[in-house]
Amino acid sequence: MMPSKKQQMSLFLVSMSTSTVALASTCSIGYYDPNNGSNCIPAPPGSYVATPGATTATLAEPGRFTSTPGMTTALLALPGTYTPNPGMTAGLASPVGYYIPNAGSSSPTLAPAGTFAPYEQMIAPLPAPVGYYVPTAGATTATAVSSGFYAPATGMANQLPTGGMAASLTAALQASQALQQLNGDLFNSTQDQSLKVAAAYQRNTVKQEALTSSEFKTHISSIALQADLQKSGSDVMGLQASYANHRLNNSDVTNTGNSYQFGAFKSGLLGDTQYQASLVYGKTNSNNQRNISVQYSTDTAIENLSSKGDVSWYGLTTRASHPLTRDFSAIAELGVLSYKADAIHESGTATINGSSVSSVAALSTEGLRYTSIPALLGVSYDLLPKVAGQKQAPIVVTLGITGDFASKQNLAVNSSAGRVYNLSVKQTSANAGLIKMSFNGWEISKDVNVSGTLQAQAGSDTMVYQAGINLVKKW
Repeated sequence: MMPSKKQQMSLFLVSMSTSTVALASTCSIGYYDPNNGSNCIPAPPGSYVATPGATTATLAEPGRFTSTPGMTTALLALPGTYTPNPGMTAGLASPVGYYIPNAGSSSPTLAPAGTFAPYEQMIAPLPAPVGYYVPTAGATTATAVSSGFYAPATGMANQLPTGGMAASLTAALQASQALQQLNGDLFNSTQDQSLKVAAAYQRNTVKQEALTSSEFKTHISSIALQADLQKSGSDVMGLQASYANHRLNNSDVTNTGNSYQFGAFKSGLLGDTQYQASLVYGKTNSNNQRNISVQYSTDTAIENLSSKGDVSWYGLTTRASHPLTRDFSAIAELGVLSYKADAIHESGTATINGSSVSSVAALSTEGLRYTSIPALLGVSYDLLPKVAGQKQAPIVVTLGITGDFASKQNLAVNSSAGRVYNLSVKQTSANAGLIKMSFNGWEISKDVNVSGTLQAQAGSDTMVYQAGINLVKKW
């Protein structure tokens, strides 16, 4: 039986629908057909097609890339590279100062403080080595520690000031200067063939520039002994021995210790000039303690360091007095003293960026030397005239200028125990004014007399006060 016209129309529509389905896209993954026909196109680089029958390709997301046509998925950017934009065909190398530790990054990571990234495409930054530090993020190089600072561990974001390296030398300088002044007081005690004993207390304020300017308060108690062993006319030869106990402190450093000095002297007259020359050798043993919290922009470093220092010195000191009038005399002093650190050891802990670092260092002292050239030039005045038979006026006032011709030394010393020290030492006690009053001729008995001194030394960088008493007994 023939279908009706209505049935024939239905069969035609079904046939047309089947034909349309047959013409739809049949592209596999990696390809797409933008015209919904049979012309399949591979996904271009920078895109991919993950599903079949696609009519469009998908751009590679940030952090991914596709490098060849027909890719079915985007690849993760490799460590050390990144892709910041969609549709990228390759990863970009991380620039210097940055690193990328993981795959799939869309941006590089800034190297943090304490590390640096000197090359492109780094997957991790390098920590600052011992003796170096990196204070800011994004650095391409590490910075060597500055003069007077150290970096005891790797990855330091800040350099730390050395604790006790310069304080031991400062203590030796101050103590030896006090002993030279005390022995100089005995120069005025001219009783023949005598045993002379002098004791003094000295209070100082002195600036020591080793790291940054640091003001030390010093307390020095000293005693000196001189014995005339041989006398020929006005010439006298003898021996001297001195001892000083010192304490130096500032806001974060305390240094205590003892100093000893031995010497031989010769005094006499050259025309009207009275002189004394001394060859001396001395040694200071000191203990140093440093407790300090150093605040930086990003963190706080806390140091608790102790050190022991042995400093020795030797040299020549000379003094001369020449009468100008009956009551006035010109005075001059000049010395050359060489100091050497025989041993300085520092140990303790430093808490750096929240981590505790144990530290033990023995400073290489081969180059740790300091040459001091102390000098004084002034005039003395007999405030009261000499009494008949006296060799000295009862009260003598001295005014002068004192200082050190070698007030700065660059020591540039490196340790070998994983720490770097670069010390630049400056004793800012040069060019000070001196006023001194001597009380002489207090006779206790026929062969014993007592004298005393009061002195102050003041300059822009230092203050020194000393009081002493001298006992002289004839042999």
